[in-house]
Amino acid sequence: MDYTLFVLLAYAVVMFGATVFMTKKEDNIEKFCVGNRNTGWTVSALSIAATWIWAPALFTSTENAYTKGFAGLFWFLVPNVLCLILFIPFAKKIRKEIPGGITLSGYMYEKYHSKAVKNIYLFQLGVLSALSTGVQLLAGSKILSMLTGIPFTAMTVIMAVIAFSYSQFSGITASILTDAVQMVFMLAASIGFIVFGIKNGGGLETLVMGLGGAAGDAGTLFSKRGWEIFLGFGLPTTIGLISGPFGDQCFWQRAFCVRKDRIGRAFLAGALLFGIVPLSMGMLGFIGSGMGYVAVDTGIINFELISTLFPGGAVIPFLFMVVSGLLSTIESNPVYFFICKYP
Repeated sequence: MDYTLFVLLAYAVVMFGATVFMTKKEDNIEKFCVGNRNTGWTVSALSIAATWIWAPALFTSTENAYTKGFAGLFWFLVPNVLCLILFIPFAKKIRKEIPGGITLSGYMYEKYHSKAVKNIYLFQLGVLSALSTGVQLLAGSKILSMLTGIPFTAMTVIMAVIAFSYSQFSGITASILTDAVQMVFMLAASIGFIVFGIKNGGGLETLVMGLGGAAGDAGTLFSKRGWEIFLGFGLPTTIGLISGPFGDQCFWQRAFCVRKDRIGRAFLAGALLFGIVPLSMGMLGFIGSGMGYVAVDTGIINFELISTLFPGGAVIPFLFMVVSGLLSTIESNPVYFFICKYP
C-alpha cells in the first residue's frame, strides 16, 4: 500500500509540474478547447496513442494472449490499431470543411443547420464521455484497489481528483502534454518489461512455445480454435473497435488541434505507438503460457507475471504505467466540452 501511495503522489507531482511549468493558464475558451491549432505531429501522436489506451489495452491484451494465444492477441491488437488509421481521412475532412471547428456536434450543425441534429450528437458525445470516464474510473479503481488494498471508493476519488485538476489548468494543451509524458513512460516500461520478461522467463523459445495460449491450441488464425476465437471474440471486437474513435470527441478534438498538414502523420504514428503497449503486454502472456504458469486470476495475469519474473521493485513502474494508461483517457475526456458549452 505504501508504494502505491508513492506512485500516485509521484504521478500527481509529475503531471502537475509538467502542466504548470510547460503550459500557461488559459482563459480564452477557444484556446482552452483546441489550443493554437498548430500542435506538432509528434506530441499529437503520443497524445492520440495515450488517449486510446484504456484498461483493456493493459490487462486484456495479456489475458487474451495467455488464454487465447496468438489468435486472441491478434484480434485484440489489429482492430485497435486499424481503427485509428481508418479515422485519418475523416479527420482530414472535418478539418478541411470546418477549419475553425471544435466539436463533432458543431461540425454537424454547420453542415446541416439543424439544432435537432446538433443535439443528437451532443447527447451521444456526452453520454460516451460520461460512460468512458466511469468505466476507466470504476474499472481502474477496482483493479488498483484489488492490487494494493486501498479502499475502492478512496481510490476512485483520488484518481478523479488528480485527472480533473491538471486538465483544468490549460485545457487541451495540458491534456496533450500530459498524454505525451504518460505515453513515453508507458512505452519505456512496456518495452522494458518484455525485454526482461524474455530474459527472466526462459528466452525467446519460451515465448514461441506460448503462442498457442495456455491450452496450446490457438497458435494460428486458421486453425479450428482460431476460427472459433474469430467468430466469438474477433468479429464483434473488430466491429466495436472500428467504430470507437468516430463517436469519441477526444479524437475529433485532436484533429482540430494538430497542425493541419500533419493530421495523417499524427494519427498513423499514434496508432503504431499505441500498438507497442498491448503487443508488449501480450508477449508477457505468451511467456506465461510458455512457462506453464498457472494464473490465480487471468484478469491481472500481467501483474502476477511481473511479480513472479521481476524483482519486487518492478511493481512500482507497472503501477505507474497502469495509472498513466487509465488517467490518460479520463483527463482526455472533454470535461471542458461541457464547461465551455461549445456546440
